Amino acid sequence: IDAFARRGRAQEAERMLRVMLSTPGVEPNSVSFSSVINAWSKSDASDAPSHCRRLLSDMKELAWTTNNNGLKPNKIVYQTVFDAYERRGLGDEVPKEILQQITQKE
Repeated sequence: IDAFARRGRAQEAERMLRVMLSTPGVEPNSVSFSSVINAWSKSDASDAPSHCRRLLSDMKELAWTTNNNGLKPNKIVYQTVFDAYERRGLGDEVPKEILQQITQKE
């Protein structure tokens, strides 16, 4: 995943993450999700914000269903999703939940 993500190949990185998610006994970690979200955020894809939001949602759902606090998105992940919007001039369209997580005090 990281190799694809570092080379700007977000689609391939996400495909690898989806393979991990569908393989019994193999669980992606927060770094797996973060790498793919970051790759989409930095990509040239106009629909990158929607990819990032979907991945964020998948990450939160997996954290909840597996009771794995290590998968809960941190402020950096939320900031990366925010950046996906900002890079495309869509800062006004950032969902409130993402803004709240970025500005929330720890």
